[in-house]
Amino acid sequence: MKHNGLEYLDFERVNALLEGFNQSTGFVTAILDLDGNILSKSGWRRICTKFHRVNCETNRQCIESDTVLSQKMSEGEKYHFYTCLNGLVDVAVPIVIQGVHVANLFSGQFFFDTPDVEYFKAQATRFGFEPDAYLAALREVPVVSQEKVRTVMDFLLDMTQLISEMTLQRIEQSELNDALRLSEIALRESLERFRIAQDMSPDGFTILRPIRDTRGDVVDFTWVYENTAIARLNGTDPDLVVGKRLLDLFPSHRDTNIFQIYHQVAQSGKSQTLEMGFSGDSMVRPTWFRLVVVPMAGDIAILAQDLTERKVSEERLEYQHTHDFLTGLYNRGFLEKELERLDDPRFLPVSLIIADTNGLKLINDSFGHAEGDQVLRKAANLLQSHCRSEDIVARYGGDEFIVILPNTSRAETEALLDEIEAAARTEEIASIELSLSFGYETRIIMEDDFTAIFKLAEDMMYRNKLYASSSAKNKTIGLVINSLFAKSDRESEHSKRVSDLCEFIAGKLQMSTLEIQRMRIAGLMHDIGKIGTPESILNKPGRLSEKEWEEIRRHPETGFRILAASKEFIDISAAILEHHERWDGTGYPRGISGESISLQARIIAVADAYDAMTSARSYKPPMDIEEAVDELHLCAGTHFDPNIVRVFTGHFGEFANRE
Repeated sequence: MKHNGLEYLDFERVNALLEGFNQSTGFVTAILDLDGNILSKSGWRRICTKFHRVNCETNRQCIESDTVLSQKMSEGEKYHFYTCLNGLVDVAVPIVIQGVHVANLFSGQFFFDTPDVEYFKAQATRFGFEPDAYLAALREVPVVSQEKVRTVMDFLLDMTQLISEMTLQRIEQSELNDALRLSEIALRESLERFRIAQDMSPDGFTILRPIRDTRGDVVDFTWVYENTAIARLNGTDPDLVVGKRLLDLFPSHRDTNIFQIYHQVAQSGKSQTLEMGFSGDSMVRPTWFRLVVVPMAGDIAILAQDLTERKVSEERLEYQHTHDFLTGLYNRGFLEKELERLDDPRFLPVSLIIADTNGLKLINDSFGHAEGDQVLRKAANLLQSHCRSEDIVARYGGDEFIVILPNTSRAETEALLDEIEAAARTEEIASIELSLSFGYETRIIMEDDFTAIFKLAEDMMYRNKLYASSSAKNKTIGLVINSLFAKSDRESEHSKRVSDLCEFIAGKLQMSTLEIQRMRIAGLMHDIGKIGTPESILNKPGRLSEKEWEEIRRHPETGFRILAASKEFIDISAAILEHHERWDGTGYPRGISGESISLQARIIAVADAYDAMTSARSYKPPMDIEEAVDELHLCAGTHFDPNIVRVFTGHFGEFANRE
């Protein structure tokens, strides 16, 4: 029978699942019917609840966007990303019950890329939103990678499957209840018809006849009937078990809850239902059942529904509710509940360790989030491998971990940290050293508040991070530039030549010794952002396609993020960001012009262009030096700072002789 699945959807339970999903991942969720009506939601962003869903026009755009997503789901996609008409990314997953698409599970309200603030300022003006409040809400919207979202979508697919299974179970339970009300009548009318129906059922069905002693008390049961499903689960032959005693077939039943339930139903004449894990004498595998035991004309009938798959799904979801999906450690929600449990004198002294992964953002920007995730997993494994089973190791934030050590003194905690730090020095991921900063504190008496203990440990961690993080970032930047040069000999040689040119031009501009040295370093590192560019593009012998050029044009921003993460290189990061800007404002990535472009970037632009023109490519021969100089003069005042071109070309002979 087909049902309207939404009538049977357990919203209380689903809301709890969605709330747990929101707390565990930070992703918002909602369930909408096919007409776009919101049935349930969790964790929605303020920009939607306070602005987009309040204003009539933007709310209409929300509904229109939701309708588009619903239509995509009706076309049979597993899930679909969509930028809503108000500018946020949404994704929908269909909820299918009994083969019918009844609703959609929505997530979203995030960005894949840094949002265009000017667009949203304009949107605030257009729809009458208070700009500061609207932009404050915008800043709360996270920017996430498509890789991370696809990982979460796999989890959401599991969740919709579980929601479908839970709803189907309720439908089946409703059908079962209806069937049970009619079963006694049906059995009286036609036992043969009932047996045929039961043999076709996926659920197990058994009829037992009570054996009573002289006082009328039930002591055993005779096997009257079993269908194919229960015979398969029991590993029995229906023709051989009929007429046999239950306790002869399954002696271990005597002391089980199951036998007690059978006994109570036979004695009282009242039905009972229970769910339990059961592994009988002949069971093929441990199985979760729902047993419905009803009196039936002096016998008892047992309907056994196999709940194993549902229970496994519930256990998996419960695990995901309490664990971080990336590292497998406990998550923040579980940790906070455990702190309540540990607020007891029995666990004193309790030590708390905070560990922070140094340079994670730099690693993500340089090598990609996959490498950053590997670093987090390695850190998690390191911490967990040095802790006891009773200790609690949790991922507390993006790059932060917390370890709770019950019945552990300060001295024991310090000894443990010495072991962990020694082990960390031997760990690396793709040549990236694992660098962690630690802070710790010990609660000795109940009057010591956990919040204060946490603050002391956190302060120590940040003090230690001041020293460790800078060193880790500098090592990572060195690794990045070496990795880039290893990927492409052409990039390596080009960067070294540009470095020499920058040093020469800076000298002729009478910059200070320190500034000249910075220019040399900036020239060497001007293309460091290409670490994220595939080798196939860097080393491509022919001309680049437009799509490949789009990839290349990202490198100034990537390079800026890498160098801005380190105090040692932050003073050249602006030059790296701006070295493809043009004097007339037609460059990228920001389109700034003239002296708004940093002097360092203007020097790199001339040096970079000169070397590119005079270097051979497989698709073009190098220009003569005179041609390159003429081209620089031609583009002075449009592409390049005229003064830098004049200084460079005016002293070019000196540079050529130096080479």
